[in-house]
Amino acid sequence: MTLFVRHYVVFALCLGASIWLEPPPVSAQGLDIEEGRAHFEAQRFEEAFRIIGPLATEGNAEAQFLLGVVYENRPGHKLYNAPRSLNWYLKAADSGHICARRRLIEILLFQGRIRNKPPDGDLLERFHLTDGPTDETYKELLNWEYSYLERNYYNEKFVDKMKDVHRRRFVVMLTWYRTATERGLLHIANAAFQFAYSFKHNELLISEKLSEAALSGEFWRWFEELQVNWPTKCRH
Repeated sequence: MTLFVRHYVVFALCLGASIWLEPPPVSAQGLDIEEGRAHFEAQRFEEAFRIIGPLATEGNAEAQFLLGVVYENRPGHKLYNAPRSLNWYLKAADSGHICARRRLIEILLFQGRIRNKPPDGDLLERFHLTDGPTDETYKELLNWEYSYLERNYYNEKFVDKMKDVHRRRFVVMLTWYRTATERGLLHIANAAFQFAYSFKHNELLISEKLSEAALSGEFWRWFEELQVNWPTKCRH
């Protein structure tokens, strides 16, 4: 049993599963993505959710992307769940949605900051991405997220916001933790293990999917393609 598998078993046994608010199991037959998009544009998010939720569950890439946006951009609302938004962005990205791919790049590499142009040379150099990802790429990404969490974790205001976007930073850190571990970078990954108890079971599953996309090269192919054709008219 590898170190990562042992860590994962500890995560699962200690944390257990949590119940998520997901789109209800309603048939998408007769539902119109354009109507859902109109509700979304008018910021009638609950009405949009009732339409795009079933469509997203049945594989509509635009609905999956919009559902990710709804989950990400409703702080304080029952539909707000920044970590869960990653799951729907990834589903949409797998279906070919370029704005979902852009959003994942912004979240995983640039702390979620909106970028209306592709990453420049300085950022590519910092993450050793000029010629594709290397071990140094994963080391830098993990250290960045780990340092942020270590620096802020015991800050009272930070802890109060753990149900908000900061939980997504934990998922991103765990994504790079998993990836670094699978690549044998144990001296880097072990330091991040101290935050294990902070994760929920479903967040572990999201990080697993994201890590698989990075390890398979799929995420980096999206990154390379968007470097040439960065989408500039994406909803956020």
